[in-house]
Amino acid sequence: MDPFVEQLASLCRDGVTRNKWVFVPSHALGHTLGERIALSGTNWLNLRFITPLDIALRMGAPFLVERGIEPSEEGLGPALIMRLLLDRPAQGGYFRPLADQPTLAQALWSTIRELRMAGVTSDVLRPDGFASREKHAELRALLARTRTIAVVGLSPSLHRTSHGVSSYMLAQGYRIIPVNPNATVVFGEKAYPTLTEAARHVPIELANVFRRSEDVTPVVDEAIAIGAPAVWLQLGIRNEEAAAKARAAGLLVVQDRCIMMEHRRLA
Repeated sequence: MDPFVEQLASLCRDGVTRNKWVFVPSHALGHTLGERIALSGTNWLNLRFITPLDIALRMGAPFLVERGIEPSEEGLGPALIMRLLLDRPAQGGYFRPLADQPTLAQALWSTIRELRMAGVTSDVLRPDGFASREKHAELRALLARTRTIAVVGLSPSLHRTSHGVSSYMLAQGYRIIPVNPNATVVFGEKAYPTLTEAARHVPIELANVFRRSEDVTPVVDEAIAIGAPAVWLQLGIRNEEAAAKARAAGLLVVQDRCIMMEHRRLA
């Protein structure tokens, strides 16, 4: 094994519950290092790979928030953008008829992210600044959406996987809403007993589920009822019947995948 990878693996073994930060030029390289550590049989859950952009966002975040800008990373953005785009009327739009183009969601997400970082919000996009009024209307609708994840089964315990994964997503600029009847506050956010109760207070874009496979169906029913665009079942969680029901209702569904590992892979 490479000496550097072995050193990282040793750190992971010696400090299982401690957060460990490694400065890397790209998340792709960090993911590769993580995979090599995993292949050695070492759990690297609390090992975080940080890029120069991550550091810049962390340093500038307070100033960005003051200006109403949400610092955010690449990840689920394109998938959520596509889900929102498909909610637009099929006729009469500008982007909607192009939804079958494979790179459209990524292009839209990149544009929206740049506008957010520049402090541009949906209410300041003027129709006369666009060649097409339909293009203006759709871009404004997409830009107005936030990136909020309700984590069903989020534990306040630092030793639980749900806490480690959600901590990572929080660091990437996502807002984490805890859904756990046995918790009060996690990551400074009020915890709600159910997804339905959470949605009464916070618009939910994605329900990330840390529950046993056999307990997923009621959560999916709630996600459908509150109009969540997507449901993500964590690694080891799969329920085909519930997934089919969610897809039939128009939700984006991911099963048996770790949202943190996928975010790192796509970054």
